[in-house]
Amino acid sequence: MPNLLSVPTAVVLGILYVRVSFVALLAYLAILPFQWLALRLYVERRRLYTQIVDGLVVATDMSRPRGRGHSHRVAELSVAIAREMRLSESTIEAIQFGALLHDVGMIGIDDTADTASGDWREPEDVGFHVRVGAAIAREMPRKDISEIILRHHERFDGSGHPDGIGGDSIPIGARVVGLAEIVDSMAVGMPPHGSASSPSEVLDYIERERGKTLDPSVADAFMRAVARKTAPTALEWPISVEVGGRPVAPGAPGK
Repeated sequence: MPNLLSVPTAVVLGILYVRVSFVALLAYLAILPFQWLALRLYVERRRLYTQIVDGLVVATDMSRPRGRGHSHRVAELSVAIAREMRLSESTIEAIQFGALLHDVGMIGIDDTADTASGDWREPEDVGFHVRVGAAIAREMPRKDISEIILRHHERFDGSGHPDGIGGDSIPIGARVVGLAEIVDSMAVGMPPHGSASSPSEVLDYIERERGKTLDPSVADAFMRAVARKTAPTALEWPISVEVGGRPVAPGAPGK
């Protein structure tokens, strides 16, 4: 096994020997093998997570060719927004997996639903695919991933689906993924959007819906990510961006 913790471990051993006691040093050495085991299990579990998620994303893409790459783009944008909001690394990890799997419930839906008309986006269709996706993700150890999938079509003003909850009742991860999905769907013209939108049309929509269907803190974080050029999407963003009617300078730190 690579000696990943050699330097930190040496520092801890030195502190225990000099500042604490020889008994404490022996006690630490006794549990050291279990720490290595825990690290190995974490790495292996993370690798297994990634393999499972990658397989499901491939299956999702194959079920709707027009959406190929959508899940990865939504995940990248979601992570950029989450970092702008300075969420915890644990939360960002859940958001990344939730974004990758947000449409996994689309597997098996009739291919004719993937049309420019977007007729499939009836409330019952949205409710079906998020509930199926959440049920699939519920088999993973992290339950917050399932909640992100279930709630990513809910809206801040309570007008979303499947249950019409709003505000802080929607998990923060679902609010982030929900906005990221809207941006990418508009950018490439996925249902329910009939054709691809321009960067200015996407930004105008986000600004218009800020505080309505979209959480204002998430919308602002997205705008900052665009201004800082850390918002990866299928669009080329303009040089100047406004948040709440005020220009945001590229490189301005997130708040």
